[in-house]
Amino acid sequence: NLKNYKMAAIGDMTNSIVHDIKNSMTVIIGFSKLIKKEELPKAKIDELVDIILRQSEQVIGQLRAVLYFARGDGSYAFDLEDIYDFYLKLENENRDTSNVDKIEMKFEFDEGLKGKKIVIDRARMNQVMLNIFSNAKDAMMGKEEKVITTRFIKNDDDKLLISIKDMGIGIKRENLNTIFEPFVSFGKKHGTGLGLAIVKQIVEKSHGEISVKSKYGEWTEFNIELPLES
Repeated sequence: NLKNYKMAAIGDMTNSIVHDIKNSMTVIIGFSKLIKKEELPKAKIDELVDIILRQSEQVIGQLRAVLYFARGDGSYAFDLEDIYDFYLKLENENRDTSNVDKIEMKFEFDEGLKGKKIVIDRARMNQVMLNIFSNAKDAMMGKEEKVITTRFIKNDDDKLLISIKDMGIGIKRENLNTIFEPFVSFGKKHGTGLGLAIVKQIVEKSHGEISVKSKYGEWTEFNIELPLES
């Protein structure tokens, strides 16, 4: 059954996940010892602390993803949310978070959505957005132009369309159909391959749909559609 499949898949991925966590912990411990032992300039300490924080968040994200997927959907706290308020908070929390990686975060809002509402679990929908942002940032690490554009649009079906487009390396055509399957990561240097499977789970639990399109070598765009409340 589905539960047995999930547990078997998690077992198959254990060695890879442990290896990734071990690598992160090696960095965290090594840089922590360096900060404690050496008299370093403040700028260097700040740089090392940023790396330690990113690696720590990565480990927590990996463990949370495995636990979340193994346990299933879990509980949701759905509420009627104002779209513009959700958009503003998302923008404020993410516009200035990519200075270290020199990534430009662009946000656009369709004025026709003002006053409109959706029913979501805000915390889980934030998880959806942050996961897609994280993947986008990873995809652009080797690119000169590092831009993520997030648009909130009222589409032709009278639904909320959230579009997140990055100018990264893109996804090969043959991989697009399996991108939301569990434990699919297509060569990412870290991660469990559970992120987009969980993203799809959350969006569908919110009575929405998610899709992806990409031009390999140039860009990737995720589109989330959610029903508007009258």
